[in-house]
Order: sequence, then structure tokens, then C-alpha cells
Amino acid sequence: MEGHSASVLKVSFITAGMQLMSVGGDGLMKLWTIKTGECVNTFDEHEDKIWSLAVRGEQVVTGGADSLLLVWKDVTTDENDKKIEEEEEKILKNQELDDAQRAGDYIKAAQLALKLNHPYRLMRLIQDVIAEDPSASVTDKSTGLCSIVAGLGEDELIKTLEYTRDWNCVAKFTIVAQKLLAAIFASYPPSQLKRLDGFKEILEALLPYSDRHIQRVSTLLRGSYFVDYVVNSMALTTEQVKDVASITEGMEEDSDEEEVERLQNKKKRKVV
Repeated sequence: MEGHSASVLKVSFITAGMQLMSVGGDGLMKLWTIKTGECVNTFDEHEDKIWSLAVRGEQVVTGGADSLLLVWKDVTTDENDKKIEEEEEKILKNQELDDAQRAGDYIKAAQLALKLNHPYRLMRLIQDVIAEDPSASVTDKSTGLCSIVAGLGEDELIKTLEYTRDWNCVAKFTIVAQKLLAAIFASYPPSQLKRLDGFKEILEALLPYSDRHIQRVSTLLRGSYFVDYVVNSMALTTEQVKDVASITEGMEEDSDEEEVERLQNKKKRKVV
């Protein structure tokens, strides 16, 4: 088992002989799994060599050349219980998020999505809000996206901006990102946004991609004008369409008569 950078001065078996605790001249205490030979954890609290190590139940005591006696407690069980509680709470929050989204409570659903760190769920939620009324103004503070972002705290708001920055880098998510940005800028004054931690960096990342999207849309808009011009130039009035149809029918009848005459002449030549 390799891990200490200086002499190993004391070792002790724990966990019914399945694990090993070691202290060394590097001032570190290490926990090892004997079966795999891997270092599970390293504890660095002493400032000099650790000369002594004593284990009793869930407590470990170490003494070092720094004139310190440290008492350690095994909190593995507590951490496992905490993880189980967090998982159970996460499941309940996810169910609550689904219920809020089905009930149309978008404000609560957005807050839960941010709390659970679900950017994809938040994006789908925003897409649903936009799809409900595509013609609605995103800067209307009473409804839509503004009503969602207006109820966010500072931590939730900065997290939303971080998600928006990431979405703005992808062309197919541009509409969602830009509409959400418009709602945020309409709901909060610049002075308040400026005080948010990390807002300057987020804004610097948003600007180049936003400029690129605007240029792309402008190019498409200019192209649409050319298409309109071509279509209008080729457009025919109803009378012109009728005239073209009658001329075409006349040409088809003349062609049929010419074909019949040509076959008759060919037959006469064969008879002669």
C-alpha cells in the first residue's frame, strides 16, 4: 500500500480487520481498504509527525510532534443516513415538480427545477410557457416569463442566467435563451443585476453569441426579401393565368391535328 510520503510510524486495524488506519512522518492519517489496497481517505490536521495512534470503537486518537492530541469520530453511518435522506427528499421534490407543471403552476415548478439543478426541465418549462401564447410579449410583467423570473431569489436568478448562457451557445435553444433574457432584463433593473456575483462574466459570455445570432437572423431576413421580390415578379393575375391556360389548350389542339395529318400522309405514302 503506497501513499505516505514519509515513514509510517503507527498502524491499527479497524472495522473488524477489514480496514487499516495508518499515521506517518508526513503528518497524515490514512484509511485503507485491505481487500483492494486502496486509500479510502486522507486526513490532514497535524502540522508535524504523528507518533501515536489509538482506536476504540468509533473514536480514534492521534498524537503528534506538534504537541496536539486529536480525537476523531467515525461519521460514516451519519453520512450514509444523510445521503439516504437527501435522495428521499429529491424524489419528493421531483414528484412535486411534476405535479406543479401539470397543474400549470409554472412559478413553483421553475423554483423547484432550479433547486434540484434540472436545467433541461427548466428549459422545457419555459418552452411550454412560450408555446401557450406565442404572440404574447415576453416583457409583459404580469404574465408569462416575467411572472416566473420576478419571483426568483438572487441565487436562483444567477443560476438561471448561467443556464441561459449555456443555452445561448446552441443555435436550436437560441429563442428560449433570448426570450428568457428579455424577461429578466424587463423584470430587474441593471443596477440590481450588476450586484449579482458573476453577472459580469455571464454577460461577457452572452454578448458574442448574441451578436452572432443577430447577424444570422439579419442574413435570413435579407434573403427573405429577395424571395419575396422573385415571387412578386413571377406572380400572374387571374386574367393572365386564364390567357395562359387558353393558349396552352389551343397549342395542344393544334398539336393533335398536326399529328393526325402526319399519320394520314405517312399512310398514303405507304399505299403508293
